[in-house]
Amino acid sequence: MGKLARVAHSVFYLLLFAILALALFRAYGSGKGREQWGINILPMVFFREWLARCDPKSKFCR
Repeated sequence: MGKLARVAHSVFYLLLFAILALALFRAYGSGKGREQWGINILPMVFFREWLARCDPKSKFCR
């Protein structure tokens, strides 16, 4: 029973960190940024070239 509990506990910790990582990737991809307790974790970005097609008329295109 102890081995099963250890495996289940490890799986729960892996899920916890995986969900956190996915949430951070989602915030990064949306461009909204993330701030926690006044600390800027992910900066707010308005455009990511590799996430969307670029309009040639846009000033953000290179």
